[in-house]
Amino acid sequence: MLYHLAIYMIRSDFGMRKGSWNTTVLLVWAIAIGNIVLHLAVYNNLEYHRDELLYFSLGNHPSFGYATVPPLIGWIAWVMQLFFGYSLFAVKFFPALLSGALVLLSARITKELGGMGYAQILTAIAILCLPVGLRAFHLFQPVPIDLFMWTVVLYFVLRYVHSKETKYLKWVGLSVGVALLNKYLVLLLVFSLLCGMTFTKHRTIWKQKELYLGMGTALLLLLPNLIWQAVHGFPVIGHMQALQESQLVYVDRMGFFMDQLLLTFSVCFLVVIGWAFLIRRSAYRFLAITATLVILLLILLQGKSYYTIGIYPFLVAAGSVALANAIRPVWLRLLFPILILGLTLPALPIGIPLYEEEGLVAYFDRLEKNYGLEIGRRFEDGTVHSLPQDYAD
Repeated sequence: MLYHLAIYMIRSDFGMRKGSWNTTVLLVWAIAIGNIVLHLAVYNNLEYHRDELLYFSLGNHPSFGYATVPPLIGWIAWVMQLFFGYSLFAVKFFPALLSGALVLLSARITKELGGMGYAQILTAIAILCLPVGLRAFHLFQPVPIDLFMWTVVLYFVLRYVHSKETKYLKWVGLSVGVALLNKYLVLLLVFSLLCGMTFTKHRTIWKQKELYLGMGTALLLLLPNLIWQAVHGFPVIGHMQALQESQLVYVDRMGFFMDQLLLTFSVCFLVVIGWAFLIRRSAYRFLAITATLVILLLILLQGKSYYTIGIYPFLVAAGSVALANAIRPVWLRLLFPILILGLTLPALPIGIPLYEEEGLVAYFDRLEKNYGLEIGRRFEDGTVHSLPQDYAD
């Protein structure tokens, strides 16, 4: 069956099979649904995460702002409570849905970059196996929303670059506005994008009035939250100071780089290939510059290692396109999805709680005893425990 699937993907790339586009769409949708099912299958192996209790309780008090986060997470919690009450399933359902949506969006970006059947399916498999995605979409937090919204912003930027239709700059602004209602971190992406475009042939973006209309749209969406912050004495500043003193001070720059490898693990080769693909093409060079700036600025600012995750789905998509362009033999095309799955399956409990508490403790204990690995068990304060902090929390 895998052999015939590979034959299909090769033929679809060369336009040799009628209806191949529909088959590709069906396969990508199947992988997206599989990602949702995978996350929901383990939703009750652990209890509520402590942050989930906070964010879900915000749904009891819909507002334009909260002491530690913008309002979007509370609004989503309010909707989830209306449909599912206060169950653990209610908490896990929305991030699980986003996991499938990210697969579809990433495959769409692959197609936008010129990738055909094989590239789109490889991207879908890679996003399903992306370690940071496995963990992020298990938790009801701003993190999975941030991961998805960064990818939405990059998608609309790519549409603008390809089509030259300035209406997409308005969509970029709208997406940035929604992302700001989730986390202010997206400003780092916007700054990096504008720098990347300014120093490449896309610098004409500054002449487009729609850019400023998009900025105005983002500001308009954020305005109620800004007013709330002003009325309450800008608690975000105090929260950032506390975060710096209690967590960011422990960020190790060498550890930051090592974490990037762990965050992408089984698909890290696609990330590297994707960056090289983008930097070598003048039309896309600004995207490689953007990804580089995001990482460098986070290192400079001592940001948490997972703050980079929004750049990875796009890089994975670019890597899939480059790989599909470079390889043709059936056995070689089969090798890469098998490699990704083969690396992911043994490490799956690192990404999602495949077992209940005792099983997870035993799994991480074996990793240390047999391989000397303490993956994920070093907490934000630098101490090492029996479980990764997300699981322990």
